[in-house]
Amino acid sequence: TAAEFLAVHDEIPLLAVNRRGSGKTVLLNFDLSRCGGIEAIHFVDALLNSAGSRPEFVLNGSESSRVFASHRGGVTLLGVILPRLDPMDPNQEATVIWEEPMHVYDVRAGRYLGHRNEIAVTVSGTQRREHLFALQQHPLTALTLKGPETIDSGESLELELRLDFGRRPASIDRVLRIDVTDPLGQTVEHYRDFLRVQGAKANASVPFAFNDPPGAWTITATDVATGVRATRVLELQ
Repeated sequence: TAAEFLAVHDEIPLLAVNRRGSGKTVLLNFDLSRCGGIEAIHFVDALLNSAGSRPEFVLNGSESSRVFASHRGGVTLLGVILPRLDPMDPNQEATVIWEEPMHVYDVRAGRYLGHRNEIAVTVSGTQRREHLFALQQHPLTALTLKGPETIDSGESLELELRLDFGRRPASIDRVLRIDVTDPLGQTVEHYRDFLRVQGAKANASVPFAFNDPPGAWTITATDVATGVRATRVLELQ
């Protein structure tokens, strides 16, 4: 009974606001799912803006562009999806802006983009619409891979991995990819592994078979979010 009706149709209240302490509650007296996809998004954006709420990441681009963010152990994964290419206008661009500068990496390219609070995504004549970026307060300065120099066929290679940051973040939750290359330079797919790391150190194991060819094998560890990697050459006897 104390609500303020901000929208009314044929004497039926469509949008009612009640004060609750220092905040407000909003009742939408209609089915929002009946609105079209983009209209519903615009409506909710306007409602949040009127309440003084602002998005953490602002996307400037085509209306059909999208930005998604998820947080994981000190890393923010930022996905940007651009609309399908128009053959009559193959150039597309979008900009994502946020408040505090972060160290930014292009996850798919494995490339460091610098310390910034803005990303410009430009597409020209390519079908790549999906872009993934990693944002973090402290850069990953190095990835170290340690292990024996020689082992015998049939033995398991025990590896120690270490993540070095300019300043250790409060929490660490990362994914490392382990790739193994044989003496002919071919990647051995069944030795590929993904390792979840929740600290500055981790261990991994590669179970070599008795019939693996002897020679120089290369082990590569890659931090998936940043592309930072380390390699080690092993002599399999």
